[in-house]
Amino acid sequence: GGGFVYRHVQCPHLTNWRSAGGDAMAMCQIERAWFAGIAYAAGCTHRAGPTLLEGAAACEDEFISE
Repeated sequence: GGGFVYRHVQCPHLTNWRSAGGDAMAMCQIERAWFAGIAYAAGCTHRAGPTLLEGAAACEDEFISE
């Protein structure tokens, strides 16, 4: 097995979500569900970590190969 962590300290989508009047947390959850689906199709597992929206210093998404 192996894997990697996608970590970012600024949300690349937050400004767009807010300017469109969207619920940023709901959009984040939708994006993470999309990540999980892509990971599953690739034979990996997605593990959602902390988010900037929750007050973390960075958003983290872990992708683990099986």
